[in-house]
Amino acid sequence: MIGSSRSYAIGMAHFQIAGGIKTLLLVCGVYLLLFFAGLSLFYYMDYTSGSRIGLGSAVVTILMIFEAVVLVILGSFRVASAIRLDVSSRMIESHRLMPVPGWRAVMGYIFGGTTHAIAFALLNVALAYIFAGVTRTSFTQVSCNQALLFSFAILLWTLAALGTLLFRYMYFVVMAALLVGGCMLVYAYIGLPGFALLVSPLIGDSIFSFSSPSPASPWAYPASIGGQAAFVALLFAGACRRYRGTHPTTFSDLQALLLLLTWCMVSILGLALWEGFHLGGRWGDGGEFLRRTQLIASIAASMIFALV
Repeated sequence: MIGSSRSYAIGMAHFQIAGGIKTLLLVCGVYLLLFFAGLSLFYYMDYTSGSRIGLGSAVVTILMIFEAVVLVILGSFRVASAIRLDVSSRMIESHRLMPVPGWRAVMGYIFGGTTHAIAFALLNVALAYIFAGVTRTSFTQVSCNQALLFSFAILLWTLAALGTLLFRYMYFVVMAALLVGGCMLVYAYIGLPGFALLVSPLIGDSIFSFSSPSPASPWAYPASIGGQAAFVALLFAGACRRYRGTHPTTFSDLQALLLLLTWCMVSILGLALWEGFHLGGRWGDGGEFLRRTQLIASIAASMIFALV
């Protein structure tokens, strides 16, 4: 976060709370040191063993895994922690009195606390491209997978901001629910193609696979990122309304209608593109029964959206 004006005060404050520039440089430096030390150890053992396995595209996969953990898990936690801290200390009431638009404040929460995660991810992106060139991994595939990961992370950050503004312990409740009933996500992925399309890291053979060209349809990438962008815009608008605290509802009537329409459109795209993006064909085509189940489940989910 650069700048010292009031518009960026919230973002700067949480960037400093997270450790500021010193911690950022320290974390990136230590990560580079450990990464290259581990890489050197692997190549030394590989050379002395005589088998000469080599890393190949595995090194790019490892980088993507590290990046996903930091962006998705740590990034979401930082957004929720930043808002929860201000709500608990009632500092948010002081922020609301500042002549700062609500959207700037929410942007500060989302990107102020995640600056370290973003810097780490950008460092990983640079390393991924370097090793993609060394291991002859497709630059196009690396770029597409990076875009899917970043768009998914921003969706989760926005959702974490809205959820924490609604209920300050929302992040921990959701994480506990995922730990207890994580298997339900598998059923949601299979039964709701719209949900599966939004979970962009699992498109094709997942963003962690570089051993072969992705089996995903080229249309799945813009459909997924476009759907995520639409949800981010609507969730962000809802977070801005919750931040101000002067609106009786999270979404206006128009925003709620747009949210329902967005879900319906994403579900339609998911149903239409299912064969071209679901996780590496792990469940085959599923036959007519799966298609009918997905259609019924998508309609039911849309009705629940409309009721809420």
